[in-house]
Amino acid sequence: MPHTTHHQSGHAVQKLAKLIDRDRAHITGEFDISAGYVNLLGSENRASGIGQSIMQSTLYPLIYRPWRALGTRLMLGRSVASERALARDLLDLEVGDKVLDVACGPGNFTDWYGDVVGSEGLAVGLDLSPTMLAQAVAGSRSPNVAYLRGDALELPFADGTFDSASCFLALFLMPDPLRAVSELARVVRPGGHIAIMAPTAGPGPLGMVVRSSNVVRAVSGVTFVGRAQLAAALTRNGLTITTTRHIGMVTYVGAQK
Repeated sequence: MPHTTHHQSGHAVQKLAKLIDRDRAHITGEFDISAGYVNLLGSENRASGIGQSIMQSTLYPLIYRPWRALGTRLMLGRSVASERALARDLLDLEVGDKVLDVACGPGNFTDWYGDVVGSEGLAVGLDLSPTMLAQAVAGSRSPNVAYLRGDALELPFADGTFDSASCFLALFLMPDPLRAVSELARVVRPGGHIAIMAPTAGPGPLGMVVRSSNVVRAVSGVTFVGRAQLAAALTRNGLTITTTRHIGMVTYVGAQK
């Protein structure tokens, strides 16, 4: 494996490489880590709509961290610290754990996970966007964090690879969010935990419009799942829901396999 000169720890990248299932990743040769993260998608652009295109733009990743913190405070009444505390509770994170952060963006949670699981653990951030991952790698300060460019709908890991996995504020940008939930469930070990934060369509007329708007989905690539759909997807994949909180149109849910 070539040496990386980026901010990421070479040791963490090597630990990540050992976790990747080459058959699922469709990789036979060496991993490409020239950008500081493991790139399983090459130069391929997989944006499925306007939402994902924005995430893969040059400007948006630069402002995502402060925007995310401000938006969470204004819309949900939560600080970064309170959101992290909730994530830690939902995932039941412990020192030495292997944790996967799907659709990690610039590493808002991933790098912090690295602090929580300690030097014996590993935090892996996976995203589709090269520009988001570039920001994640540049801002990473934890020696046990590694980043990966891959597809949330086809995670390149064997069943039960991780102790926990999260996906925050990203399911609605995926063309098949319920398949992403199935993949999260698959790669977590029995007894492990999943945490999801997602805009969801609740009951009532507005929820019905959001769920059924094919026009919105076709133009933007945004797909809002219903609260009941999300709960059913988790239980269908062998998880027991442990916590559910609704704040406006956003749902926080924790589940154990």
